[in-house]
Amino acid sequence: MLAIAVLVTSLCIGAPAPAFAWFNDVATESPAQQELGSYDEPIYPQDIPEGQVFRVIARTTSRMCILYENATDCANRTNKEQCLIQRQGDTILVAFYMSQAYTHIYYPGTAEEAASLTNAEGTDGSAYTPGEPSTGYVPHLFNITIPALNYPVQMATFSGGNKDSIETALWYTRDVVFKPTPELLDAIEAAKNPPEEPA
Repeated sequence: MLAIAVLVTSLCIGAPAPAFAWFNDVATESPAQQELGSYDEPIYPQDIPEGQVFRVIARTTSRMCILYENATDCANRTNKEQCLIQRQGDTILVAFYMSQAYTHIYYPGTAEEAASLTNAEGTDGSAYTPGEPSTGYVPHLFNITIPALNYPVQMATFSGGNKDSIETALWYTRDVVFKPTPELLDAIEAAKNPPEEPA
């Protein structure tokens, strides 16, 4: 868990993969759409105990864009729709992996915004976040900060297609919501009501 904690508290920094040269292309529609599902009232950073890493449920509006807790689950497509969070002051840091095809994200914002802020060669790294590692057909790790759980946010994902045909690379707009697990809810409740010290 310590290694995961190190990952979740670090920011991804890397150079864009030079092979992708279609950063101005936007998907006109997102295939395999799905609903975010139900969720309760927002859970804000101050509600979450500090100094701990928690697993949460991570759902997107696409059945093809799936978030994973670690690279092994991502590669094997197991334990879907999970990621890790940690409170950092007034924000919540989220760490997640996406499949090999998703090489970059733009957050917060839409595919149109991402495409308008990147050049066709993909060399304007200020407009997007490359996954870690930034090259190779492997699961990619991303870190973002969110204002709350149970609070939909919008990001654009850059899908480089498959390893044999990167000409299909496009930006897609995704809505994402991060939902607490029962274990996190128990930790939040325990932090609100600590056990009384013996007299």
